[in-house]
Amino acid sequence: MKTRTKILIFVVIITGVMAFQLFLPSFGRNRHMRMEVLEGHGISYDFGASPSFHSNNSASFFYSTRNVVQYRTPGRIEQSHNFNPTLIRPIMIGRDNIVAVGEENGRRVYVFGTDSIILRKEFDDPISVFSITESGLLSVVLRYGSGHQVRVYNTNGERIFRRTIVDPLKIPTAIETSPCGRYVVMAIMDISVMLTTYLEFGYTSAMDALELTDVQGVFFTDVFREHIVTGMRFMADNKLVVSTTAGIICYQIRPIAHGPTAVDQVFFHETNFYIDRLVFYGNRHFAYATGSRHVGETEGPTTGTVRIYNINGTRTGEFVLGRRATHLSAGHGALLVGADRNFHAVALNGNHLWEHNALQDASGRDVIFLENTNTILISGPNRADVLVRQRAREAEAEFTQD
Repeated sequence: MKTRTKILIFVVIITGVMAFQLFLPSFGRNRHMRMEVLEGHGISYDFGASPSFHSNNSASFFYSTRNVVQYRTPGRIEQSHNFNPTLIRPIMIGRDNIVAVGEENGRRVYVFGTDSIILRKEFDDPISVFSITESGLLSVVLRYGSGHQVRVYNTNGERIFRRTIVDPLKIPTAIETSPCGRYVVMAIMDISVMLTTYLEFGYTSAMDALELTDVQGVFFTDVFREHIVTGMRFMADNKLVVSTTAGIICYQIRPIAHGPTAVDQVFFHETNFYIDRLVFYGNRHFAYATGSRHVGETEGPTTGTVRIYNINGTRTGEFVLGRRATHLSAGHGALLVGADRNFHAVALNGNHLWEHNALQDASGRDVIFLENTNTILISGPNRADVLVRQRAREAEAEFTQD
């Protein structure tokens, strides 16, 4: 009886080992699957063309160089517009199905949609900063004499807001207009005595501003001593997420029927570390990659930790890259985080989806999802390739055969 029991135990152990050996390669393939280049879907361009890419959460994407801006699907040009004259160092900013293309110190900005060019604006003064909303409102900061001038335009090219800042020591470093077009927020850095940043919330309409004693239409101001604003974005429910060197803050604009508009602080996540990368996904999530700790700080997350939040300030996920991230983008309910040539797809709950090692260093290049989390575009010095995970291709082939 004992002998038979020993034999049964031995058989169970052998069976378990064989099953584990069969399972292990499958598990490894899931995390380190090889990506294949989709032939005929790449884009070639000249060295020094300064390419930029923006995906609108579908198989389509925007592509821009010094010479042209296009709306494309892999292997096909849907819309195209040539720049004349060409841009020297183009910057493309995308929001959903709209992009704005301009350049720092340039004098032109183009707003481009999936069907055609929406707006082209030329200025007499050089551009310092510009931004776009998903509704197509264009905000620009111009170097105006020794100071600056801030303007907001609607999709018809009509100016709906203008403010001149004469003091050369007060520098607007960021501007955001709400998608509804009623509110404009500016980060103004004052370097006159001690580094101070003013975050000013104001009305774009002169009629709304008449309700206030402030002639500039500003109804709320927050002040950051010895800190600067590094990024901001209007999200759902009139919430504005602001990244500073002190932490991440979320404000909510709350209109009041009889009285000035109120601004509430939804949350403030104080940080003792620098934020290397910041990305927004849709209008309800954002994520950042941590950098080094502030001077004198000994505690904090590991450098290269990606933290994911919703607009209520709740952390939905975390992923530890383990080194400084050189890339962070979002799309299709996931993030792409990378360092040099190593990339990881991470779900918004922090789950690790897959890993890919590119053939060359992609630092400073665009890497974005296309169509789904199994398909990515990686740009290089003179070419961008579309890659798909091997298992996704095999599943597609099996489906076609059936």
